Amino acid sequence: MKIIIVTGFLGAGKTTVLLKLAEHIAKKHPEAKTPLAIIENEIGEISVDDATLSGAGGGYEVKSLFSGCVCCTLIGEMTTSIQKLADELDPLYAIIEPTGVADPASIAESISQFLDFETRIVSIVDAERWGIIKQALKMIIPRQLSNADVLLVNKVDKVDDAVLEGVDADIREHNASAPLYHACANQSIDAEILDQMCGEEA
Repeated sequence: MKIIIVTGFLGAGKTTVLLKLAEHIAKKHPEAKTPLAIIENEIGEISVDDATLSGAGGGYEVKSLFSGCVCCTLIGEMTTSIQKLADELDPLYAIIEPTGVADPASIAESISQFLDFETRIVSIVDAERWGIIKQALKMIIPRQLSNADVLLVNKVDKVDDAVLEGVDADIREHNASAPLYHACANQSIDAEILDQMCGEEA
């Protein structure tokens, strides 16, 4: 199981990006019984109205999503719940959507320390609200960006080229090496970008 942590501040479009990534994984791996598990915290934004799957033991609650994918709410200690999910459902991928103020590097470190799963961090930036965010949350921004494996500037259709160049420059001050992409997630995201998020070749 590979783990992808999708991080970003409230309103950045995390859930939209996450669902497009989930659909991409499901289409790319139709042979998998459970291609993907989306792991929510208690205040996750993904609404799943299907029935709880039978057989889910303690540690997480599971609901069916689409194409064999599932949505899970962890209960109790994170690493224990993730391992139990892997043992019982064995998804190819698990996408974790933490709260906007969480430290994704700490989550990845805990997983690395206690579990033997490859972990990637995808950090999503709201181009439209970046000017406000970088002032209001300047103490939190470094931990959202500096350890990301993939950087995605979302809502680029809402800003002009000059503003976008400024956003890119600000991001590069915190992370100079990760691939940086632009997107309008409410429209579409290129398969190449989604493959990078997964750590897969196109």
